[in-house]
Amino acid sequence: MRILIVFSLVLLSVNVQAAPQSTQELFDGGVASFAASTSGGCEYDEHYNRAKLMMDIQELIAQGHQAQLRTSTKAADFELVVRESRQSAANRIKLADVLTAKECFDVARELYLSVIDDFPGSVFAAARQRAQIGIDDLRAATSHPK
Repeated sequence: MRILIVFSLVLLSVNVQAAPQSTQELFDGGVASFAASTSGGCEYDEHYNRAKLMMDIQELIAQGHQAQLRTSTKAADFELVVRESRQSAANRIKLADVLTAKECFDVARELYLSVIDDFPGSVFAAARQRAQIGIDDLRAATSHPK
């Protein structure tokens, strides 16, 4: 009985110490792994797929909060949605930047354009401007092949 209790406490302490990472940490880790990956293949790279999955999960969470905002008048709820939306735009740009560096131009262009299309309003002007810079960089990279 005593051994079972000690074993249970050890398992509990291991679980507490191995707290799950946030989706943002998982996304950042996936992007870093993708950037360092030499497997190529763009969309077929396992690190790209992991980063894209975490980005999609974050965006689904943000969409849920946006739906809740329709029935809320709290400023804190609005600020949460804006913060999450800004993070979603930043994540798309970050992943698109890595895709550009890996010469995955079509997928990068889709992500940059999605920022311009999906984030209207003055609150997201900086993100749209940064996405446009990414598109301009793509044009330069594809017009002057190595």
